[in-house]
Amino acid sequence: MLVRGTTSPGSGTTALLDRSIGWLTEHLDWFRPATWDAHFPPRDFPGTTALELLLLCRSLGPRHRDFTAAAADLAEEVVADPAFLDGLRAADEQFTYHAWLVGLLHRLGRPVPWWRAEITRVLRRGEPWDARAPWRDFPAWQLELRYALDLCAVDCRLPAVPDLFARCGIADRDPALVDDETAYEITHVLFYATDFGRAPVPLADEGARRRTGQLVLALVERYRREGHVDLLAELLLCAALTEAGGAAATAEGWRWLLAAQHERGTLPGPPFSEAVLTERSGLGATSYVFRTCYHTTVVSALAAAARDGEEIRP
Repeated sequence: MLVRGTTSPGSGTTALLDRSIGWLTEHLDWFRPATWDAHFPPRDFPGTTALELLLLCRSLGPRHRDFTAAAADLAEEVVADPAFLDGLRAADEQFTYHAWLVGLLHRLGRPVPWWRAEITRVLRRGEPWDARAPWRDFPAWQLELRYALDLCAVDCRLPAVPDLFARCGIADRDPALVDDETAYEITHVLFYATDFGRAPVPLADEGARRRTGQLVLALVERYRREGHVDLLAELLLCAALTEAGGAAATAEGWRWLLAAQHERGTLPGPPFSEAVLTERSGLGATSYVFRTCYHTTVVSALAAAARDGEEIRP
């Protein structure tokens, strides 16, 4: 079971969180777009890794204030690049992520001077939802955009979060029919609808809330059995923010997640292979570990932050 307040070194969520933050701190430079582009294929939104860091930072407490400050500094560098503002003004499929990064900086007390005026100007043009891209009508995409704009504290003409969440139909998903892509959609919809646990699941119907929790627990057990650490971490976070079944229902998943953490502090993503790593050394080994482990390490830290101070007992 998980017991709050009795954590001993190496046994609980605090240990997992601190080891993860230690590794992320040591590899912070790898989260810069220039470093990423030097080693990996460029991303459509160059600030992706900075955005992921700030999502974690919003869930961290005073114990990790130095890490949060350093991550915010890095994100400010990304936003200060003139290409970033050009990308936001383009109002294409990457607009959500530009607004999201700016909104996270705002929530962390680092508002960008131009953020409200520029984002409002784009919204008045209406392009993020009136453009030609077919994905603009998907409720999950609209919810993601709504979440980003709410972080920015700007008005928009998208439906309210409860309406968008209901349209996503999470409560009615059959876990037996959920593939990996759908599982990620489910976790992300829950993240956005609850602001990563800062708000309750926006379902007035108690039956739908119960079915949502049951779905999360079923997927926790499935991905624990499959050894999919990335999805297990995201689903354990969903279990925390939906209060699905309480700690006892997810204890085995937490034990498995803690056991999966490497001594260096990382947690292995789906592409990671210890055999491949043994064939590499130096910079090649460092880049391989970062590429295959950084996201799983971030989401595992997010999950651990939601239950910081809980011991994981056999």
